[in-house]
Amino acid sequence: MSNKEKHMGIILTLMTFLLLTSCGANDSQMSEITSETTSQSSIDFSEESSYSEDVQTEANSQTSTNVENEIPSETTLKNENENDYIDEIKALMEKDLPSYSPDESCDFAVGDKDFVSEASTKYAILLENFLDFPEKYEMFGGAFVQNGYLHLLITDKEYSDDFLEVVGNENVIVDQCSYSYSYLNQIYEFISSFELDRENGLTSYILSENKNQVIVTVLSEDVKSDMYSAIDKAGFDESAVEIIVADYVYANPV
Repeated sequence: MSNKEKHMGIILTLMTFLLLTSCGANDSQMSEITSETTSQSSIDFSEESSYSEDVQTEANSQTSTNVENEIPSETTLKNENENDYIDEIKALMEKDLPSYSPDESCDFAVGDKDFVSEASTKYAILLENFLDFPEKYEMFGGAFVQNGYLHLLITDKEYSDDFLEVVGNENVIVDQCSYSYSYLNQIYEFISSFELDRENGLTSYILSENKNQVIVTVLSEDVKSDMYSAIDKAGFDESAVEIIVADYVYANPV
């Protein structure tokens, strides 16, 4: 029965009540009519209340379902990032540890000791550790060997001990850096989407661990300006990239 029909029934009942009153209806008849009216009113409120609660419950359920479907959980996002890190770490395992010639700060004779091999072994151990603790890789800025030392770059030097407890502190230097290797690698991949061609003016690009930057060589100032604009438009920090105008390939920056 619709609400409209119920309201009409109540009106007709009240009219009958008034008519019987004027005609001298007895108390029994009056009580019967009053009970019927009260009963109808109670049903109306009960049904409306039940309907309201059902609608609210359904709405809450739909809202909860929609939110859960639209917003990925923090755990999901973390797992996705960690999976990306695992791929990057495995790619690093396939590469040799960058080695740079001794600079003016080198104050000893290297002699016969194979510092590169020793540093490479430590570096391999660190990468294996990253596979078990991808969150540690987030602050890793790169590594290289120079002057007989394994240099580890991290974005927060307060966590130096977390790295040294893995590789030891003998012939290891931990330095602060601005960018994680993962971030620089994203920029490197972005630049690699451009065609490497002298006609385009882009001649080389490399991820430099010791400079903690992506180094790019181009043939003109116009190409340099266009490249920086593209990097900025893509949402990357321009300071993470050094673009050099030169007629040579910057193959191994030091």
